[in-house]
Amino acid sequence: MTIRKIAIRLEVKQKLKDRNYKESCYLTIAQFEAIMNRTLRHDKIFPKALNLLYLELYTRFLAPSVIVEYERSAYTHQTNNVRVTFDRNISFSYEFDKFLEDKLPKSTPLLPPNKHIFEIKYDGALPEFIAQAIETGQLERTTFSKFYVSHLRAERDPP
Repeated sequence: MTIRKIAIRLEVKQKLKDRNYKESCYLTIAQFEAIMNRTLRHDKIFPKALNLLYLELYTRFLAPSVIVEYERSAYTHQTNNVRVTFDRNISFSYEFDKFLEDKLPKSTPLLPPNKHIFEIKYDGALPEFIAQAIETGQLERTTFSKFYVSHLRAERDPP
């Protein structure tokens, strides 16, 4: 077994009216394992994201439900804080004990081969030169949650 040599970043996303908010922090291996084993104990020095997760874990009895794995290429532009991402090779797994390994051994592809997620986020308005650059006549505008779709697939094709 090869352990990933990566940082583990926790992201807690919230939606309030039409705005999205995200808090994030890095986790130690011990914190990660405590979350996975449901043995996390509160500490007054927790960063905000870990405090939010802790509250959800113990007030709503949340537990890990799916691992979503993908490759991402990301680009930014300063004008209106434009962020462009391409997500590919999206797959999901329920092998939580294998999370820290280099590759999840039993993952299920989420999309057909050569199908990717192209996402653009921006503040205010999308700059015209970027809108023109991406206008191909073949892009489909939609919402897509890798987490949600993984759950739908799991209900349809249980592990």
